[in-house]
Amino acid sequence: MQIIFAFLPKPNVCIRVEFGQMNRVAWLVVFGSVLVAGLCGWQFQTTWLEMVAFVSGATGVYWVTREHIINYPLQMISSLCYVKYFWDGKLPGQAGLMVLYSIMLIYGWWFWSRKRPRDKALRVTRIPFLVALALLAILVLGVAGVMPVLKKLEGTAILIDATILVLNILAQFMTDRKWIENWPVWIAVNGISIGLYIQRQYIATAILYAVFMALCILGWRQWAKPAQINVTAESASL
Repeated sequence: MQIIFAFLPKPNVCIRVEFGQMNRVAWLVVFGSVLVAGLCGWQFQTTWLEMVAFVSGATGVYWVTREHIINYPLQMISSLCYVKYFWDGKLPGQAGLMVLYSIMLIYGWWFWSRKRPRDKALRVTRIPFLVALALLAILVLGVAGVMPVLKKLEGTAILIDATILVLNILAQFMTDRKWIENWPVWIAVNGISIGLYIQRQYIATAILYAVFMALCILGWRQWAKPAQINVTAESASL
């Protein structure tokens, strides 16, 4: 059994997920997220929108750890659900983030699906030092630039909201480039987000981001070996 997602800009590019090849961890993530979302809906009166975002988000992040392109449509479903959810909760920064995040996901989907020569295939590597410094500068300037906008939109957690927004975009850019350092950045994003969502009583979303954090640790370990192999191979070729 398989599901095929056609990539719209290039109809000949498809994503096939063979459910017979899904390992036990994948099934555990799928059914576990459905179970947790259902329990949150029963215990905390979670909306259907948040539960759909929960399940699609958790399964999408799992497929990132497996370097599978199916993660992009799943994460897009989650982020689009959260646009309205956060806007209604007076977190315009988070709502805006999900819009920008959806755009980044489209870019990442395209970038991962590009046809490349075998010797230039997109591989897990480490971020160049100068690029890391540039992204750090963008983080500082980005937070400073976003805060006044959130203030005009009457946001209630301006500094935290702005930090999450910019960090999220940078982390997704790093993920799209398959730089292994994206995982500690995601862990930082998730940690900050959990505190914000608990404060706002978004319990299901806070639990989701705790799941994200666990999956980030899994992804970091999963990507570590190919990153080391690729760095070694590149060094040997110099």
